Amino acid sequence: MFCRLLAEPLVERAPSPRRWLKLADGLVTGVLTGFLLVGSASAQQYVLSTLAGGVPPPTPAIATSASIYPPSGIAVDSSGNVFFNSGECVFRLDPSGNLTRVAGNSRSGFSGDGGPALSAQITVGSVGGSTSSGLAIDGSGNLYTAELENYRVRKISANGIIATIAGNGVPQPNGDGGPAVNASIGFPSIVAVDGAGNVFIADQGYGLVRKVSTNGIITTVAGGGSSAGTDGAQATSINILETMGVAVDSSGNLFLSDNGHNRILKVTASGTIVTVAGTGTAGFSGDGGPATAAQIAAPTRLALDAAGNLYFVDSRNFRVRRISTGGTIATVAGGGTTFPADSIPATQAGLPDLKAIAVDSQANLYLAAQWIQKVTTDGVIHVIAGNGTYNFSGNGGPATAAQLWEPGDVAIDATGGILIADTWNNMVRRAGPNGTINAVAGNGICSSSGDGGVAIQTPLCSPGGVALDSSGNLFVSETPNNRIRKVSSAGTITTVAGSGAQGSSGDGGTATSASLNYPVGVAIDGSGNLFIADYGNNRVRKVSNGGVITTVAGTGVQGFSGDGGQATAAQLAFPITVAVDAAGDLLIADAANSRVRKVTPNGVISTFAGNGTNVYPGDGVPAVNAGIGQPQGLALDTSGNVFISAVGNGAAVFRVASSGTIMKIAGPGPGGLTVSGDGVPASTASLGLPAGGLRVDSSGRIYLADEYNSVRILTPVNQSILIGAVVDAASQRAIPLSPGKIVVIYGTGMGPAQLVTNQPQGGAYSTQAAGTAVSFNGIPGPVLYTSATQVAAIVPYGITGDTAQVTVSYQGATSAAFTVPVAPAAPSLFSTNGTGAGQAAAVNADNSLNSAAHPVPAGSYLSLYATGEGQTTPAGQDGKVAATSLPLPAPQLPVTVTVDGQPATVLYAGAAPGEVAGLMQVVVQIPSNVTPGGYVPVVLQVGQAATVAGASWIAVSGAGGSN
Repeated sequence: MFCRLLAEPLVERAPSPRRWLKLADGLVTGVLTGFLLVGSASAQQYVLSTLAGGVPPPTPAIATSASIYPPSGIAVDSSGNVFFNSGECVFRLDPSGNLTRVAGNSRSGFSGDGGPALSAQITVGSVGGSTSSGLAIDGSGNLYTAELENYRVRKISANGIIATIAGNGVPQPNGDGGPAVNASIGFPSIVAVDGAGNVFIADQGYGLVRKVSTNGIITTVAGGGSSAGTDGAQATSINILETMGVAVDSSGNLFLSDNGHNRILKVTASGTIVTVAGTGTAGFSGDGGPATAAQIAAPTRLALDAAGNLYFVDSRNFRVRRISTGGTIATVAGGGTTFPADSIPATQAGLPDLKAIAVDSQANLYLAAQWIQKVTTDGVIHVIAGNGTYNFSGNGGPATAAQLWEPGDVAIDATGGILIADTWNNMVRRAGPNGTINAVAGNGICSSSGDGGVAIQTPLCSPGGVALDSSGNLFVSETPNNRIRKVSSAGTITTVAGSGAQGSSGDGGTATSASLNYPVGVAIDGSGNLFIADYGNNRVRKVSNGGVITTVAGTGVQGFSGDGGQATAAQLAFPITVAVDAAGDLLIADAANSRVRKVTPNGVISTFAGNGTNVYPGDGVPAVNAGIGQPQGLALDTSGNVFISAVGNGAAVFRVASSGTIMKIAGPGPGGLTVSGDGVPASTASLGLPAGGLRVDSSGRIYLADEYNSVRILTPVNQSILIGAVVDAASQRAIPLSPGKIVVIYGTGMGPAQLVTNQPQGGAYSTQAAGTAVSFNGIPGPVLYTSATQVAAIVPYGITGDTAQVTVSYQGATSAAFTVPVAPAAPSLFSTNGTGAGQAAAVNADNSLNSAAHPVPAGSYLSLYATGEGQTTPAGQDGKVAATSLPLPAPQLPVTVTVDGQPATVLYAGAAPGEVAGLMQVVVQIPSNVTPGGYVPVVLQVGQAATVAGASWIAVSGAGGSN
């Protein structure tokens, strides 16, 4: 049987896996595959790094001393460990009060499947704006996280590996009846798991509850109908207005909160609904009586204790209420005024922003809000985690280890220190040239009191903009308090503009008596005049060095008009940032008009950049013809170049040369909420959300305030070639290299503008293609294809050590080395969609491509295709095309396969006949006891390394015997 399968041969009848390598060039799927070149490879390149922030609180730590962002999910395991999400991370609080980070690297985004959860990017909503991303834990210690803004549910196994179990990243619910990893989920906000391991997902945006069975198939179990529904109706026939809570009891009953209809529902095992709490009318009443007769208001999270009592967040009543197994309702926490509440009766506590709840096996109740609190069975509430600050740490230490909270602006002082408006920490902080961060203004309290005092001891409210004059005085916009403060070079703080009243009065008078309306950006010209982006007034105002305020641009009416005329007669739309060049021209980030406007010293306004759209036509065009999105930040260098940060279609930084032409120099990367890490080319990076802060120093380094809690640096580099990522060709994941692995390298300037595919000569692929060469620890690797932004190569079999230094050379230039870990084996399966997930690229014994339309019968045979098997016997030869007859190289390490969790018989594992060395074919017999009639997961293991459990699938029909 084995010989016949090879002799036919199967590999030639299946789509060549080279096809999937080429698809990576055209389809651009996943996070890392989005690293595409933007602009010319010959243009100035920048590399991205972090100056400050972007880190989680340091752990292990005493939980009550940690600065945590308000969690939106909480779960507790059977050992009393409490898990909660905060700041794009997940933490574990043990019974002794110690805090440890278990998942997330604090950078918002989606990456890391198949690897350590600690290194992964997750998006739990703390930064991205979501208010609801839940957690659940099963009996085996696996943790599930609903990532609303990634449109996925992921599983963190008990051994710390993260993988997606549901959702393909598209926010539009579909896919019922198929694999959950291929389905679209919409907006998953809550996740629950029953005793059998079925996972339930609340789709907050679409009013659905969906179930992922233990075999990975997704179905809708509640919601999707057109009416509110009455008791006895089928759960799938009702309309649920925001399902913000899900729980499952030991009998398989599903409970859900119908937020918009002010009720709690139970879905029975037969699929019908029963109201368990709420009359449907918002209000508060009924404690001590039947829950069905009680008024509740916008219920959200649910939790069940071991006895079957149901707890829920009665959000608009600021309470947690309990429904006993007998149906009686009572308040167990909240309703009081004490906040934060510690060591008092829980019913005296104020719970103004309660996000999530959980109950342990002893019926202790856990609350996630600004603090993590615990309500013990005696009814007393205790603070068990959090020090009351959200995202603040690090003063006196390295800036790269400090926590920032949505920094809004940056400025550069005369000694190279970077001033940071740490907006929601109510401070201005300075990252000195030695890398240490300290406060220079603000004591963390939001207020405008204390004029004449020491700046670092004085309250400062949400600084939005910062600027420095030639004497070293610091000007700070207190945006919500409608004031501009000045910190003298001696460290004394005073108010220089704004009375604190919201309004637009005062022109022609003293600036401190004038009213402002949400001032954001500030700038100082060479004469010491202060310019203010008076955002809410749709004006730019000027404070002379004599202290008199006037309007210099904008009528106060939102709109777009006036180019070619006087700026005071022109309309602006939410000007957010200002800058002044050496000639005295005023530049305005006219955000809602998607333009940058310029006002000359004689007061004439014109459009400097932007055409009112998000559509960027490409580099080299006049800036006034380019769609730049909504400009946020402005900066000027000494050569007359203007830099613009903008959001809209992704986040990007543009450079406008003195000639008036525009070029994109940073971003946007793969889009969404993903934030690129350090060391990647800026032109291919995801920048998060540039807040408006943008400055250029004398060396050409660009500093960018990112509202995702960090300050980033774009450093110009001399290399014309940059490597952004080295990923496995099958999975498109940044997993370890192994001898013979096929990889795809993403970056800039690595090859010709158009893709060139290499062809084997003399039975082997050469180590050069169209002038591109790749080396791994100095050893040349075969090149399969090359382009400016993507190169496919094969890791040499002679590679040794734990890491590899990867370089790419093109036309005499060589990139800086990119470090990648190396392992004996790192297998991944090719898939039909080119991502290494979903339907595996597999061929049935009848030579049909495996799919739902062509399933493999249980008991029959199937060929899988993979890379990353490591060293072979006989030793692999770099770039050689394998023969089509035996013997063929086989992995030195043992190869096993499981199908639907069952061990499969491996008939053959080795080189794919007629294909390049490094591509492995695995022929398996499907176990006869797999689940028939659908998709089942398949896992390949080589030595100690395995593909991601649940990521790859094959279609299996009923038993068909061998053939």
